[in-house]
Amino acid sequence: MNWISSFELLVIHEKVIEETGGNKGVLNFSNLKASASRPFAAFGEQELFPDLMAKVAAQIHAISSYHPFVDGNKRTALVAADVCLRLNGYRLTDADDVESFFWSIARGEKSVEDISTWVTSQTKNFASRHIKPLLTGGKNDA
Repeated sequence: MNWISSFELLVIHEKVIEETGGNKGVLNFSNLKASASRPFAAFGEQELFPDLMAKVAAQIHAISSYHPFVDGNKRTALVAADVCLRLNGYRLTDADDVESFFWSIARGEKSVEDISTWVTSQTKNFASRHIKPLLTGGKNDA
C-alpha cells in the first residue's frame, strides 16, 4: 500500500494553505506524527484499520481531531485523503456534503467507521498515475 509520510503531510498542508488561504505552521509536531501514523495502529498483530478505506478514514479523523496545524486541518485532511487514495488507484468524487461532513468530524460527531463509510461512498477508481514525485519535489523513492 502506498502512503504519505509526516513530511509529505506537512507539504500538503503548506500547499493547501497557499491555495486556499490561512496560516501555515505546525501547532504540535507530536500530533502531526500521530496523525500520519494512526492509520497503521495495531494491537499486537491485529491492525486496527485493516484496509485502504479504513486507513484513509483514520487519517482524516486524526488530522481533524488532533489539530496538528495552526490552520486548515479539515482542508488538509481532505486533500491528504485524496492523495492517499490516488496513490492507490482511487480518488474522491465531488460531494455536495463534503464541507458539512468535515465540520461534523471536527465537532466529534463522526467515528472512524462513519468516515470510512462516507469515503467508500465517495470514492471511485482512478486511472493510476504515480503522484508521489509531486510531493517530494520530483524524487521518486518507490
